[in-house]
Amino acid sequence: MTVIATLSRYIARKIDLSRRLPGPSKLWAMEMLGGAPHIGAFLRGRVRELVAEKAALVETWVEQGRMAPVAPAHLFFVIWAATQTYADFSVQMTNVLNRRTLDAGFYDDARDTITTLVLNGLGLRRG
Repeated sequence: MTVIATLSRYIARKIDLSRRLPGPSKLWAMEMLGGAPHIGAFLRGRVRELVAEKAALVETWVEQGRMAPVAPAHLFFVIWAATQTYADFSVQMTNVLNRRTLDAGFYDDARDTITTLVLNGLGLRRG
């Protein structure tokens, strides 16, 4: 799978989770805001390992010239923040945009915007 396809798919999945299952994202955010008292060990263990594993892949892509240089962990943090905000702060969005709900088209626009921003920032273009 190409870098573009991999990142696009990951962003799409993250947005879809924010749309379909906002509760777990909100719970995760509350846990983080509280200092991660219940899942600190999980963050220092499995999540740290997973980020290191995926960071190595991103570093390989950079070394191969397949994308612009970037600090991999920060790339993940940006993607997480950009996608999870649609679950965690949906009430802000509905109020600011004077909408009752956030429909599928809204999430499609979010997915496309985030994907474009991330890919462009990495020097990539969708074909």
